[in-house]
Amino acid sequence: MDEVEDELLGYCSDLVGPLVVVNDTSYASYSYRRGPYFVDSSELRDFVKDFGSRVGSYMMDGHVIIVSPVTGIVVMVQDDGFIAKIQGRPVMQVDY
Repeated sequence: MDEVEDELLGYCSDLVGPLVVVNDTSYASYSYRRGPYFVDSSELRDFVKDFGSRVGSYMMDGHVIIVSPVTGIVVMVQDDGFIAKIQGRPVMQVDY
């Protein structure tokens, strides 16, 4: 993984439960448009690490947005590598 991926995962370390992940392959280009990805927080590291081999595109091409409905946290990476994290209201609960 590269430095931006590592930094993103650091920002996401306190996310729990199901996550919604959106990047350029979710909506851009006629060859992708796969829609949002749904990933459990415990699998986020592997999802990011294996993204290129599974999808055929670099995870960090363009913007990346990760939403955690359980914590209310949104993490966004701009295409220049700037990362922002904001805290909103949780909108769901998960019992594990």
